Amino acid sequence: AGAWGAARYFRLRLADFFPVLTPAIPLAHAVGRVGCFCTGCCYGLPADPPLGIAFSSAAALAATVLLLAALLGPNVRRKRDEAFGE
Repeated sequence: AGAWGAARYFRLRLADFFPVLTPAIPLAHAVGRVGCFCTGCCYGLPADPPLGIAFSSAAALAATVLLLAALLGPNVRRKRDEAFGE
């Protein structure tokens, strides 16, 4: 329903809107999974430290979020600047 509404808003046929929608779905899911990882709400099987991460305190969780922001932030800003021609 959302894709139909967006296609109608931009005055496109729904079939013309699918090439834009197709890569957006996994991208949105990936962003959601990073959010779940940062909050610790979605967890899997227990793993040992080389592969597993244990959030023992709120400080450890905050450090992980800051690390992810430091790694992803410059790339997001660069892509935004390229998109807007800055």
